[in-house]
Amino acid sequence: MISRRLGRALDWRFGGVVGRLDSLRADAARLQAQIEECNERVAGLVASVEALRQQTAALARGTAAASEQAGEIWEQRTQPLLRTLVDEDAANRRRLYDLRASRGYEDPFRDPDPLVSIAVATMGRALLFDRALPSLLAQTHSNLEVIVVGDAVASEIGERLAALGDPRVRFANLTQRITAHGDPRRHWLVGSTMARNEAARLARGGWLVHFDDDDHLRPDAIASLLELARTRRVEVAYGGVEEHHPDGSQRTLSGFPPRLGSFSWAGALIHGGLRFFERELVAAHLEIPGDMYALERMLRAGVRFAALEALVVLDYYPSTLWEPPGDS
Repeated sequence: MISRRLGRALDWRFGGVVGRLDSLRADAARLQAQIEECNERVAGLVASVEALRQQTAALARGTAAASEQAGEIWEQRTQPLLRTLVDEDAANRRRLYDLRASRGYEDPFRDPDPLVSIAVATMGRALLFDRALPSLLAQTHSNLEVIVVGDAVASEIGERLAALGDPRVRFANLTQRITAHGDPRRHWLVGSTMARNEAARLARGGWLVHFDDDDHLRPDAIASLLELARTRRVEVAYGGVEEHHPDGSQRTLSGFPPRLGSFSWAGALIHGGLRFFERELVAAHLEIPGDMYALERMLRAGVRFAALEALVVLDYYPSTLWEPPGDS
């Protein structure tokens, strides 16, 4: 009796345990199925992220290629068009044609003793008085005027020029100095622009020379260039340049057509009617020296040039070699 009751109790208890174990096994199976489902979803998300990453990379490559292509289009098409507008090539050609058709165009060629204006821009360097001015006033062609324009220099410069007592020398001074570009090197390319333009505006001669305040013009330079301009009927006549270095060495620069390295406006005689070719501050942003930018525009307009290649007319002292860094 006792044994039967004990057996029934144990069966009941074991049956409950077995039932619980079966329930746990069912729960574990459901959990396992859920885990497998989550793994499948995670795998799907990973695949989606990878596909998105590949699409993003492809889009980035496409954007870079499109940007590069747009840059090439800008360089090849748009930029030259904008340069043409800035350079005023068409307008300059029309101005040149109008000049040649005007009454006064022939006067500089016909006048037996024409007035030559020498425009000098200065930062107030001592070489203006020690080298440049003496060479200009000693020209064998004496019918000339020297217009010195200071780039906002000290008043003493004007006083020293007045003390020379030479009626051929005139002085004007700008009231402020313009910084054309934040980069000192680029500003240097066009540093004398405003003073040069003002000096040319004040010039009254039929012929014009743009001179520097630290160079030397040889005595027969203007007379020789005048003869060349008249003989060849050209609007710009220029000669050779002797470049002087601080170590005492020299080299001669010459050649035709005029270009950087073989030409200097300080050794050139210009028809006075070409004063509309002004120096431009934008040359700093184009990274072109202001004098060479003016030369490029003249050549593209069709200005007539001739060279005395065998004759040196100018002694040139490059400021980049002779002046310590940071000097004006």
